[in-house]
Amino acid sequence: MLEGFIIGLAVFLVLCLLILPFIIFIIFSKKNYGKKADVDYIFNLKDFPDLDYVRADFKNNLNLTIRAYKFFKKGVTDYKAVILLVPGFKNNHNKYLPEIEYFTKRNYCVFSFDPCGTGKSQGDNLVGLYQIPYDALYAKKAIQADKSLNTKPLLLWGYSNGAYAVLSLIDQEVKAVAALSAFDNVNQMTVDYGVMAFGKKAKVIYPYSVVYNKCKFGKAPFGSSVKSLKNSNIPVFLAHSIDDEVVPYRNFEKLKQYNIHPLSINLSLEGRNHWIRYDNRIQRLRDKLELRLEKAKDNERKKIINCYAAVSKKIDYSLVNQVADFYDKVLEKLKDL
Repeated sequence: MLEGFIIGLAVFLVLCLLILPFIIFIIFSKKNYGKKADVDYIFNLKDFPDLDYVRADFKNNLNLTIRAYKFFKKGVTDYKAVILLVPGFKNNHNKYLPEIEYFTKRNYCVFSFDPCGTGKSQGDNLVGLYQIPYDALYAKKAIQADKSLNTKPLLLWGYSNGAYAVLSLIDQEVKAVAALSAFDNVNQMTVDYGVMAFGKKAKVIYPYSVVYNKCKFGKAPFGSSVKSLKNSNIPVFLAHSIDDEVVPYRNFEKLKQYNIHPLSINLSLEGRNHWIRYDNRIQRLRDKLELRLEKAKDNERKKIINCYAAVSKKIDYSLVNQVADFYDKVLEKLKDL
């Protein structure tokens, strides 16, 4: 009888060790992905007087309507290429209007969107890290079906989760990619995020992440960014900050080994943490304003949002200029072929 009790207890403990981390992982995932995010548009289009747009909504893999726009410089009807600009996690397209405006001034058309569960797109939650790649995939399909866009060279730009997405979308239709603060694969990124939140013990969640994403998304067509670079031969602009505490710098070190096209750029920066679009001083101001916004009363929010928008507009224009120069060089090379 005692032997049976010991065996039963051992089985129970093994099951607990197997199931409990998965339950914790589900709770962790629900906390991060289980609700809408980033509903507000912080920038007012009136602050970008040269920027014009056309609505271009599309359906994603979940048959939800994704709010999308085609942006161009006012008065311009012919542009060099189309840039699909893919936002990062918990971000809508509006946060990237400074880059969008800059690219349109360089005579590019920019197609961007609010990922599922953000901004004005449908979706009650963020689903998971594979969802932005799925939304980007369907945005790419929308571009390819649009007669006003599909005759132009297609370029990609993405940040963080969006950077992973654009590296995953490389195919023969894509002429160049810019990926800022990119990671290699979704499951390792989930582990890295867990380690940041809970310490090194979170490394055990890797197999649970694989199972969770398999159950949530099935066989997703997005794999390793490293593999994508290995299998492609197009110019890619990679940029990463050495001190990135969200997407570890080792992701960049892995990716750049295979980013070897003659026109490719591997840009390593310092002092940006994950927020590579801003220098350190501006990011500190944004952090302070975000904290104030979280605690603000309703009658104070508008003033703080306006201040936050004014600060957030001060992106690193030298970085977006380097990306635009990179795109220009790629297009010039294409003319010679």
